[in-house]
Amino acid sequence: MEYPKISVIVTAHNRKKYLPYALQSLEKQTLDKDKFEVIVIKNFEDQLSDKIIERNNWKNIVIEENNTLGEKLSLGIDESKGDIITFLEDDDMYKPERLMYIYKSFQKIKNLIYISNDVDVIDENNNIIDKKFFAIKPSFNIIMKSDDPRWEKIIAKYEIYSNNSSIAVNRNIAENIKGLKGGMIDLAIMAISSFSEGLLFYTSKRLTYYRVHINKNVLKNQNSYEQLYNTNTSFTFLANYQSFQTDISFFKKFQSNCEKSSNVFCEKLAFDYLANIRALNLDSKQLKLPISQWRLLKFSLLGSILSNTSLFNMFINLATLSFFVFNKNLPSRLSLFITNIKDKINKYLDDEDKLILYTIKKNRGIMDINEIMIKTNINKNKLNRKLSKLIDLGYLEKVSFLKAEVYKIKSS
Repeated sequence: MEYPKISVIVTAHNRKKYLPYALQSLEKQTLDKDKFEVIVIKNFEDQLSDKIIERNNWKNIVIEENNTLGEKLSLGIDESKGDIITFLEDDDMYKPERLMYIYKSFQKIKNLIYISNDVDVIDENNNIIDKKFFAIKPSFNIIMKSDDPRWEKIIAKYEIYSNNSSIAVNRNIAENIKGLKGGMIDLAIMAISSFSEGLLFYTSKRLTYYRVHINKNVLKNQNSYEQLYNTNTSFTFLANYQSFQTDISFFKKFQSNCEKSSNVFCEKLAFDYLANIRALNLDSKQLKLPISQWRLLKFSLLGSILSNTSLFNMFINLATLSFFVFNKNLPSRLSLFITNIKDKINKYLDDEDKLILYTIKKNRGIMDINEIMIKTNINKNKLNRKLSKLIDLGYLEKVSFLKAEVYKIKSS
C-alpha cells in the first residue's frame, strides 16, 4: 500500500467556531488529494466540522481528556503515515497552494528536515491585518544547514520563527516531537530541528493565514496605551499588561520604540522582560505578551542560557513552569544541551537553600535538623531534601556531635 506523502495534523480544543474554516482550507488545496491525509484531533463533536471530515474520508479522533497540545500532536503523529508532517491549528487556515509548495520543496531540496513559511495575519472576521504592525521579515528564501551558526542570528534579526500552522518537518523530526508536553511546541520543533542533521528552510511566501484574537474593548483605551508606551520601562509594561492583554495597536507602538532604541530582537531586551516576569511573580498563563515577543523570549532562552550569567536564575523560574519539556529520544547535541541545563539547575541555590546556609552560619556553623526546621519554617520532608542537596554540592557535611547527628558548614 502506498502511503500519502504528507500528513496534516489538525488540533482543536474547546473551540468550534473556526475549525470549519481550517478544514475548508484543506479541501481547497491544489495538491492531489491522494498525496496527503488529514488527521483531526479535538475534544468535541461538531456537526459542521464532522460533516467536512466525513465527506473527505479524513480521520476524526475525539478525545475526552484535556490533553496538552503536545499530547495531541503526539497522538496525531502516531496515527499518521506520511513522510512529511505538518500542522494546522483550528483557528488558522492554509492558502490553497501551501501543501503543493511543501510537497515540491521536500522533493527538490535534498536532506530537507524543516520548513517554515511566512504568514498573512488575520482577525476574527478573516480580514488581513496590515503587516506593518509586525516584524519586518526577509523578502527572500533562506536555506541553511542545521548547525550553521548564522541561523540563530537570522532568527533573532528577522524574527523567523513559525507558529505551528506554518511548520512542516520530515518523519524523523516528527518522531522526536512525540512525548513533548505543554503548548509551546513551535519552539521545541525548531530546537529539535536545529540540533538534527539536515537543512532548514525558511520561505518568505505567505502560505498560512495566522489568526490573532483582538480584545475590542482594549482597543478603545488608546490613551492608556499612549501613557504606558511613553513610560518606556519594561517593568511598567509588564505590571500593567494583564489589564491590556494582547493588542495590535499597542504592539505597533512598542515595536517602533524598540526599533528606535536598538533592535527589538536583541537578547538583552528579552532578558529584561524575563527579569520583570520573575520580579512580578507572573507565569506564562498570567502574562499575555504579544505573540512574537513571547516566542522571542523562549528562543532567546534556548540559545543563551548556558552563558554562565546572572540571568540564569530567570531560566530557573521558567523551568519550574515546564517551559521546556523534551522527550528522551533526542539527537545527541540536544540531549547534551538538556543535560547541561539540568546539571546547572541541580547546582542552583534558591532562596530557601541560602536561608538554610545563613541560619546555620549564624549558629556557629552547626545545627541539628529540628533547630533548622524551627528557624527556617521549612517542613521536615522538604528540609531533608534540601540538606541532602547542600551536602552533595559541598556546602554542608553531616557529622556526629554530642551523640547526635548535626549539619555543619563545610570549610572550603
